[in-house]
Amino acid sequence: MRAIRGSYPFIGQFLRKLQIGRTHKGGAHFDSMEVSETDLNIRLKSKIRMAAVVLMVLYIAALAYVCFFSERYGRTVSDTYHYNLQPFREISRFFTYREVIGFRGFAINLLGNIVVFMPWGFMVPVIRKSVHKFLYTVVSTFLLSLCIETIQLLTRVGSFDVDDLILNTLGGIAGFIVYYIVNTIRRHIFGKANL
Repeated sequence: MRAIRGSYPFIGQFLRKLQIGRTHKGGAHFDSMEVSETDLNIRLKSKIRMAAVVLMVLYIAALAYVCFFSERYGRTVSDTYHYNLQPFREISRFFTYREVIGFRGFAINLLGNIVVFMPWGFMVPVIRKSVHKFLYTVVSTFLLSLCIETIQLLTRVGSFDVDDLILNTLGGIAGFIVYYIVNTIRRHIFGKANL
């Protein structure tokens, strides 16, 4: 290598330029450009998570309004407690009488219970730093839905419906699938690690 550098000075200059971005610390070499890029990546992830936390707070506030206070969705105090503990009973009923209740009623009660939990399924894996993001998302979606159904039963502003638990959890799973697809595309384009 020395003979080459001596015979061809421009090669030595070129090799020295390649070393400009490298620093020596504790016996190990670090590329300053790589460190800078990693630091930038960490900052970007931190900002994305912070934005997701803010959106999550707004989402929970909107969800609480729809589930407990919105008269448009029948959230008025009833004289009796209403509940359904038989899985798929209400789902099958809405499918059977979908023409009678109309598309709007069908969509709100079935599709709405799925769609309304998709943001939760999307944002939880963005915020949560875990290797078991899917399992955490599914369990947290189920527990959130269980809390809502229980409060609706105790306050009598709705009913405890096991079918809602099923549909809400499916919504969380659907949201996670959207997150997974978006994150996979992002990694493919930018070549970065998971959020």
